[in-house]
Amino acid sequence: EVNTAGVPRRFNAADGTRLRITWDAGRPFEIDPVSLEIATAVGFDAEWREQIPLQLPFGIVTTPAHPAFDPDPGPQGGGAQLFTLNYGKSIGTALHPILHGEVDAPFDRDDEEVQAMGERLVTLAERLLGVARWVLKLLERLERLLPGWLTGWLRGGLRGGLGASRTLLGPVDAATPVTRRQVASELLGLVAEQLQQKPPLEGEEPAPDPLDELLRLLKVARKLLKDADQMRDFVHLIGWDGEQQKLQQWTVRVNDGNRSPDGSPRILQSMHQMGVTQDYVILMDTVFKLGAEQLLTAPSPEFPAVERTMRNLLDFRQSDFTHLFIISRRDLTPDRKEVTARRVTLPRGTAHFLVDHDNPDQRITLHCAHNNGWDAAEWCRPYDTFPDSAFPGVVGMATGSTDINQLARYVIDGESGEVLESRHAEDPDLDLTWMLALCAWSQPDGVTPPPRIHQIFWNGWGSHGDLLPAWIESLNAAAAPRTLTVEEAAAVAKRGLPATLLRLATPSMPIADRYVFPAGRFGNSVQFLPSSRSSPGGGEGYLLCVVNGSDDPSRSEFWLFDAARLSNGPLCRLGHPRVKVGLTIHSTWVPEIAPRRATYRVPVKEDYDRRLAHIKRADLQELFDTYVYPHFP
Repeated sequence: EVNTAGVPRRFNAADGTRLRITWDAGRPFEIDPVSLEIATAVGFDAEWREQIPLQLPFGIVTTPAHPAFDPDPGPQGGGAQLFTLNYGKSIGTALHPILHGEVDAPFDRDDEEVQAMGERLVTLAERLLGVARWVLKLLERLERLLPGWLTGWLRGGLRGGLGASRTLLGPVDAATPVTRRQVASELLGLVAEQLQQKPPLEGEEPAPDPLDELLRLLKVARKLLKDADQMRDFVHLIGWDGEQQKLQQWTVRVNDGNRSPDGSPRILQSMHQMGVTQDYVILMDTVFKLGAEQLLTAPSPEFPAVERTMRNLLDFRQSDFTHLFIISRRDLTPDRKEVTARRVTLPRGTAHFLVDHDNPDQRITLHCAHNNGWDAAEWCRPYDTFPDSAFPGVVGMATGSTDINQLARYVIDGESGEVLESRHAEDPDLDLTWMLALCAWSQPDGVTPPPRIHQIFWNGWGSHGDLLPAWIESLNAAAAPRTLTVEEAAAVAKRGLPATLLRLATPSMPIADRYVFPAGRFGNSVQFLPSSRSSPGGGEGYLLCVVNGSDDPSRSEFWLFDAARLSNGPLCRLGHPRVKVGLTIHSTWVPEIAPRRATYRVPVKEDYDRRLAHIKRADLQELFDTYVYPHFP
């Protein structure tokens, strides 16, 4: 399911441009740039450590969707190098934000205590559902014997009693800790909904039971908790020259207090992106949370009430801070197995960032969008309500923001971790920097990071009531620091603001140019295309966007802009009756394409036979032998 980013790399002239496809929960793959066919996995399956070992052919391997590439050999010499990560969470780290309702709560229990707490909550839910099923079965039997008015009265009385009991337990709001009271309250609400369903008529097939479905999911949760003692906090920095058969790995440690017992950093959300400079590798715990609720995206699509209950119990609020981890490249020698990172904490959370490749006097320049009040890992659900929209919610789309986002630049001492300078761009009318999602910058050869990034092009998704569920308003209400209150942000969403393209001049941080898309048009996946005038990190060139519109949803267009003159609008709009795409995410550009010439290849059969031998399932082995391996001779 590699679905997030296409990453071009050029390790040497002989191989030319190679194209890597990534996502956050699995190994990256290389594809042929011309045919788009799979060429190879990057690294053998056995070289990657899973988040939790499962008896499945495709494991959950957490990695960055945006690795870092440097054609400059760096302090250690050698050749071009790709840096990526393999990281994981212990059960204590994984459940911590769920049990506290937010990422930033202090750690007050060890992993064994957290695991035991999770098991107790599952046991409580199983017992409550067992009692509820018994009561409902008894009620169904009584309904065959008693008059309809009496059984209706019984159902109404039970619903009222459950409602009163739920009121006594207290309200269940987003971003609250998962306690026994909350579990009980959620399940009481689910049973009360079940009581509203009419009993089947004689001879009629009973409807599928959501309580049975939830019990099934609880069995899965119990099994995962049983296997959770194999989960560990770890961060492995990986270096690769595009040719060596074995990936180079270094275990990352930190010396501060927020770490696991063995010194590994606790990654509470995800490491969605990383960066590289002359002398440093920069890692980040990004506000793109990756937890049980994101991995189980649709566990019970036929049971929206069950999915809502699971979401309400598993969801949590993202961090109000950005945690960076700085690693000196001089420490990344082949003979070392571990490196120590310096943690830097910035106010407000960040999902995407860039760094200047040059770091004069060991000063790192970091550019980022602070997504305070916006959680890009949330999406609109079929069961959500949208109090700030006259239109139905856009189900499946990322949810909207409960505050305006901010563009920032920081200068950080790479050796001490001290923040030497911070500057923020001004959006005086508060209408341009909503849902700052994707960005673009000038790389004329497609792969070399600019020494200094002078112009960054940011894509804002605007503010829309049909993307702002009541749950998200409640979940992010406590986000801080804020520019607007949740009520003020909701009023903006109700009024509506369109998507934007912005040009940020990084030296002095003004929003130097902007384009606001027409109402009903959604511009996305901003991509820089160089021209003959382009320089690394500069502003001359072109921007291309994917544009969808509500006036003709059956067609998509590509709009081309002069990057230095966004306010003039698109130079041209490209479309075709058969071009229709859904939500695109990251895009990429390369100066030319040619069939893949690199010789690195992980043999599919050898790779997966090792895993299948460990799983020991004859049906899976037969599936791969018959339907998979013949495609990869």
